[in-house]
Amino acid sequence: MADTSIRPHAAIDIGTNSMHLVIAQTLPSGGIEILTTEKVSTRLGENMDSTKVLGQAAMDRALETLSRFVQIAEGFDAEISAIATSAVREARNRNEFIQAAKTQTGVSVETISGVEEARLIHLGVTQALDVYDKKLLAFDIGGGSTEFIVAEQGKVKVARSLRLGCIRMTDRFFPGGKADAESFTEARKYIRNYLAALQNDLRGFEIEQAVGSSGTVGAIASAISELKGEPLGQLNNATFTLAEVEQVSELIYTHDAHQRQRVLNLDDKRVDIIVGGAALLLEIMKAFNLNEITVSAYALREGVLYDQLFDDVAGASKNLRVRNSNQLLEQLNVDTAHARHVAKLSLEIFHGLKQAYNLTSEEGELLHCAALLHNAGLSISH
Repeated sequence: MADTSIRPHAAIDIGTNSMHLVIAQTLPSGGIEILTTEKVSTRLGENMDSTKVLGQAAMDRALETLSRFVQIAEGFDAEISAIATSAVREARNRNEFIQAAKTQTGVSVETISGVEEARLIHLGVTQALDVYDKKLLAFDIGGGSTEFIVAEQGKVKVARSLRLGCIRMTDRFFPGGKADAESFTEARKYIRNYLAALQNDLRGFEIEQAVGSSGTVGAIASAISELKGEPLGQLNNATFTLAEVEQVSELIYTHDAHQRQRVLNLDDKRVDIIVGGAALLLEIMKAFNLNEITVSAYALREGVLYDQLFDDVAGASKNLRVRNSNQLLEQLNVDTAHARHVAKLSLEIFHGLKQAYNLTSEEGELLHCAALLHNAGLSISH
């Protein structure tokens, strides 16, 4: 782990649809404490699919937001990493935008490749969910591109970035967010053809868990929850099925923007581009035979944070459950020294009996966490 005395770090994600800021600092437990987050819809990549040029109005919105994010970060005395993805990556006038950002804010914006974006998304996902030991397919639907990551034991085996995004699909098939059964079917055919090569690359890989991140996935999860009449609660680790996505998708393309917002309680900044996002999510699930998706609240920006703040991110991912238990222990007003001593003795007993009773390492990890938190209730009431 990196030196925990370092300053807080701010990660700024300049995406095609929106810009995100997250500021965090490291904790002695090996985790991070989120100090603040911000999200602004800037539509930086709007209508640039054919021109490959960032519009002046879009750049102005993004630069204004970047300036505000930098001011917030400076208020926390945080080091700043600003990264740009699909829209800036593909724009012919990207140097103009990057130079304007440097002049107006003093921040150097780094344009990352699609493969590097996928790597950082994977880092973020493995900090949010206990998926290190799974044969994992993770995907992140952005405004201009969708990143796919196939990993096992924390190691990325395949990383792809495809030029499929909710804004790109909306501009091409659903101008202004207007949709019907015919345009939705055409969009799905287009996406299906685009996914064919990746399907071939992944043939034979047994997917044990599929994880989706990004605003589109979160919005669909919330819409499904709204339809079921069940409050979503925490987005991270929420799940939904293919049948539920099919049901919501039909409601999305058969309703106009106002009706979508009313029926599904969608964010007014997403009611138009959700059509393209729904078509993408539906075809991804069908292409890779995914009956269920788990939602990760962490993605690219959190991956940037962990990449900057820690030397051994893979180790942190592998021991996510224990690390989070230690983090919770420190947040509770209990005797941490006693709890750790109990955990040490428990593990010594466990390892002495492991072979005789055919105990597994996962059972040992659960015992470790239980021992750490066995007095957690005292923080609530004796």
